[in-house]
Amino acid sequence: MIWLGLYGGVSPLSANGYPFTPVATPTIGGVAFDLAYGLNGNVKVYSFVAHSHAATSFSGDILNFYKYLATNYASNGFTTSLVVQSVQAGSEIFSGTNGNLTTTAYTISAS
Repeated sequence: MIWLGLYGGVSPLSANGYPFTPVATPTIGGVAFDLAYGLNGNVKVYSFVAHSHAATSFSGDILNFYKYLATNYASNGFTTSLVVQSVQAGSEIFSGTNGNLTTTAYTISAS
């Protein structure tokens, strides 16, 4: 998962509790991210959370996130046989009021 914003009491899945403690702090596409790791049942979930918790702009190649995991987490079971099946944008469900997701552009291409 790629989180460009982190607001309120929501947090990515994390093996080290809440609030999460990053397992790494890579910079991808010019944005510093905190990397969280956790399990959703038996599924391993890696979440890149913008270090600032509010990256208002991001333009980059999603493949670079995949390459980072393939290079640094192969020993943790990350396999390059995985493929991206869908790309979604939105908000995690959380409690609160007056939440808005606004974008002026959203594009993706695969090659």
